[in-house]
Amino acid sequence: MDSRTLYDIAQVCTKYDITSRTLRFYEQKGIIHSTRTGSSMRRQYSEEQMRQIHSVIVLRRLGLSVRTISELQQTDTNLKTALIRKRAEIGAAI
Repeated sequence: MDSRTLYDIAQVCTKYDITSRTLRFYEQKGIIHSTRTGSSMRRQYSEEQMRQIHSVIVLRRLGLSVRTISELQQTDTNLKTALIRKRAEIGAAI
């Protein structure tokens, strides 16, 4: 795919089986970002932003809070490291 391709909010919601409200909430909390173009200023997402959204969705489905995801992003922790930490937490809880 072309790295300059932008996806609208409906395409993102369909691809990841989430609601537009969820995307807007994540954006409001600062854990994802959109690109606003044209006169309508509709939310659109680049390939890089789509990867970020996917990571956030995976982490949320694994039970990480939005706050924890935000903290991981601030420390530039990658998805693999976050998953290892979550696995350790689950192991300790068991």
